[in-house]
Amino acid sequence: MFESINDLPAHIFFVHAPVVLVPLIALAAVVIAIRPQWRVRYAPLMAIASVGAFVATLLARKSGEEFDELLAGQVNVDRHETLADQTALIVFVLVLLTTTAAFISRRSPQARADGSPVPSTATTAMSVATVAVAALATWWMVRTGDEGAKLVWDGVVPQ
Repeated sequence: MFESINDLPAHIFFVHAPVVLVPLIALAAVVIAIRPQWRVRYAPLMAIASVGAFVATLLARKSGEEFDELLAGQVNVDRHETLADQTALIVFVLVLLTTTAAFISRRSPQARADGSPVPSTATTAMSVATVAVAALATWWMVRTGDEGAKLVWDGVVPQ
């Protein structure tokens, strides 16, 4: 199932979803941190997106393992594989933070006269932690993708 799609390695298709979703989640985390009144409405969507990004990350990892078996040791993918394992762990932490943030944001928020929520220490801490982990996940995704791209393209395209 994870080996090929249309006679091409499935890995090249599966990697694109987390590469796009994780930075979008990071951007959403920053926006929600800056605009707390959007937290109640958009934090659950961010949590759902992070679960999707985690599933996509797992699909990318599994298809990468299948691709590595297909290559039969022709390419040393150890560094790329290590980065992918670390990325999956960081994205899992992001899922925990975004789902917790969504839960906290839904708990009877107090409102100011203009209708914007009064940020609590818990929501502020969750926003800061979510932004930090989302930025880390984005950076690790870039590092992992860069390493994978070097495996494929290094020496193929003249500089």
